[in-house]
Amino acid sequence: MNCENYYEKLMLYKGCYILGPTGPQGATGPIPKLTIGKVTTGSPGSEASVTITPTNKTHIHNKNIERK
Repeated sequence: MNCENYYEKLMLYKGCYILGPTGPQGATGPIPKLTIGKVTTGSPGSEASVTITPTNKTHIHNKNIERK
């Protein structure tokens, strides 16, 4: 059995997966701040793309706008 998949980590009993009780809910994490970084227009025929760079408390979104 390959345990890389979450469902394969569950105990298998007579062909059925058995899931134990749900644990307590964890603390709420911080709300990430989203920042728009560099926005560029691509070369003719290019596709749109977005890169996301996570930092300590901010996620920087760099965008490339497609050009037809």
